[in-house]
Amino acid sequence: MWAISKKFEEILSCLMIVIGALMASFSVVCILIPNDAIDYGTAGIAIVISMLTGFKLSLCVAVIFVPFLIAGTVMLGKKFGLKALLGSLVYTVGLEIFEKIPFELNTEHFLAVVFGGAILGAGLALILKNGGCIDGSEIFANI
Repeated sequence: MWAISKKFEEILSCLMIVIGALMASFSVVCILIPNDAIDYGTAGIAIVISMLTGFKLSLCVAVIFVPFLIAGTVMLGKKFGLKALLGSLVYTVGLEIFEKIPFELNTEHFLAVVFGGAILGAGLALILKNGGCIDGSEIFANI
């Protein structure tokens, strides 16, 4: 019985990481970027690089995150590395998907930042509470 509930907890944890990463990617692509706001940390750096170079945002995020993912796996263990990889993959795929969806919340910048930040924060809370991450700065926070 205990093994079943432990396995169920791990599946639920991974599901929460997936939901949180999709919330975060939706917030960044559909709310924050169209209203001239960016994410924090390495994702913010990736957004700036994407805007300056024209490279796809999802590619920039993935390339910048890889060294942090490796460092996090080495320092925090394989279980953390797998959850961070899950969150990162879903986040980058979510960025790619939401870039193609014609939804934008164009409103007053203050409201956009409030709503975008709230959705992003709720997504990150789900991810971090369940042992994952989607950003290099979150890996440093876990270390």
